[in-house]
Amino acid sequence: MNSPPPADSNMPGPDPPEVPTSSADGSMPNAALGAQPALAPQKLWVFGNTLGFAIVTAILFRMVIELSAASGAPGGGEALYASELVVGSGLGTLQALILKRQVPRLRVWQWVLASILGGYLGMVLWGIVMLILISILIGSGPGNAIIVALLSATLLGGTLGASIALAQVVVLSRHVRGLRRWWWANVVGRSLGWLSAVFVRQLSTAIQIFAPFDSSLGPSILTLLFWGGIGGLVYGGVTAWALPSLTPRSQRLRSN
Repeated sequence: MNSPPPADSNMPGPDPPEVPTSSADGSMPNAALGAQPALAPQKLWVFGNTLGFAIVTAILFRMVIELSAASGAPGGGEALYASELVVGSGLGTLQALILKRQVPRLRVWQWVLASILGGYLGMVLWGIVMLILISILIGSGPGNAIIVALLSATLLGGTLGASIALAQVVVLSRHVRGLRRWWWANVVGRSLGWLSAVFVRQLSTAIQIFAPFDSSLGPSILTLLFWGGIGGLVYGGVTAWALPSLTPRSQRLRSN
């Protein structure tokens, strides 16, 4: 009985199992990581910021109205002092819970504290810039009131974005890379977000779609939610572009 011929090393055989390799940005593909879902969905981030900004805007405006009604004087000053505490604690908590999907070691309280402190720093910087701006435009005619309002909103968003993102970068620096893009996205996102919200408010008041702010009751809750939601949608959309750049440091170290 003839023995079987020796195996020919040149004959095709079954393909060897594929070894997972890192992608171009240094991260491992989902299959190599156990098919993990996306850690920080951009859609969730946009939705969360739209909802968060809508809620805190409604809270702050109603605070102004209630303080004005109780004291008989404008209550904007007290609301301004409390604004970043409300925004930082409310919106900051929501943002941190979403970001923990991408940065599991992120501490919620650190993110909230950074948002509050950065917000107040931004308010101080905005006040200094506005003093300079008003001194330049104050005597140039009443037609510049809307321009000043829009410039004020843009500058407020820019200073808040720069200072809050700087504080957030300090918190994130131990865990992720890609922080430069995150900082710039926050500056642009908050600037455009505030500009969009104030523009919609000015436009809707001018064409009398909503009740004017100085009426007995002020804008309705739905109106306030709409104004704040517009700003949050713009901010969330811009900053969502920077989310993929927040790459965990340990992940990049494994690829080197």
